[in-house]
Amino acid sequence: MFFSLKNKCNYFSVNWALMNNCNYKCSYCHPDLNSGSIKAPSYEVVVQFVENISSHAKKLGLTPYFEFGGGEVTFLRYFSKLIQLIHKNGGLVCIVSNGSKSLLWWRENAVMPLVYW
Repeated sequence: MFFSLKNKCNYFSVNWALMNNCNYKCSYCHPDLNSGSIKAPSYEVVVQFVENISSHAKKLGLTPYFEFGGGEVTFLRYFSKLIQLIHKNGGLVCIVSNGSKSLLWWRENAVMPLVYW
């Protein structure tokens, strides 16, 4: 017996823990999320991956949707450039964050409309 899974979702979703450095050490957060043991990939590697995913999603007629977590990804030096690249490629971004960046940072980096599930 074969089943065909149909989905009304038009997204190609990627959940990506870029690293696990965090500026907080909350007691309720597992050390795997803030120990600093996973180093972020270089910007060049990240760009290549985003472009590959974006190209593949486009061929499938889907919107690339990147959810970033790990440690505090907003502290990556290239994170602003990364979300701009994703937006330029027609993608969407979700950020799992402790919100410690300034309100100005969030305003400057809200390059796309919010998506609510």
